[in-house]
Amino acid sequence: MDDYSYRLKIIVTNPGDDDMDGPNATRFELQTTMDDCNVHGWFNVFQSVLRAQGFSDKVIMTGATQLAFNEQRDLKMMEEVASFFGLTLDEFNEG
Repeated sequence: MDDYSYRLKIIVTNPGDDDMDGPNATRFELQTTMDDCNVHGWFNVFQSVLRAQGFSDKVIMTGATQLAFNEQRDLKMMEEVASFFGLTLDEFNEG
């Protein structure tokens, strides 16, 4: 594998609400440098961003699963991944 390095900077800005009871203006910045990072490392970076935005681990896991297993993916590939984890794809195999 070739050596590589990525520098990732994500800035999320919320201008706040004019309402006195609304949220204040906020700015969230995440910056990281990743060398030879695998898919798990990338997932952890984006998981941190989602957590900072208030998403629970259950919602993050559900979203990741929905990205991996949906009608727009190749059924054979989904079956291979499911088999690796001992899962079944009943909803995709119904006649």
